[in-house]
Amino acid sequence: MFDTPQEIFSTALQRLVAQGEPSVDEEHTCVYRYVKDGKVLGCGVGILLDKDLAELYDSPETYGWNINAQALRHCSETPQWIHDNLALLSTIQETHDNATMVDNWLGEFKERMRAVADEFKLEYTL
Repeated sequence: MFDTPQEIFSTALQRLVAQGEPSVDEEHTCVYRYVKDGKVLGCGVGILLDKDLAELYDSPETYGWNINAQALRHCSETPQWIHDNLALLSTIQETHDNATMVDNWLGEFKERMRAVADEFKLEYTL
């Protein structure tokens, strides 16, 4: 689905900024996909997944697990591009999740994604 780390990073950044809010359930748990007021939200990784994979990752037996645990548990169902980019995806996921702890999620998320770009030597473009 994604060919390069830059494509993963840019797509996640652009989609999450356009989304404008985090993907959290009623208990404020970050989830891969969440429907809020009829709008489908995705987390840092969920925003990149197709519906079936997001539903698998949000299944009751692995609900709330991070991408590293999901890729291990659902190894054969997880696409190769995820396995190849687990460090980046895990960092984007943590960035989404940690930004939910402040009132200005979007501003905090964007600032933290600049640090992710620096860490992985990627371009930060919106």
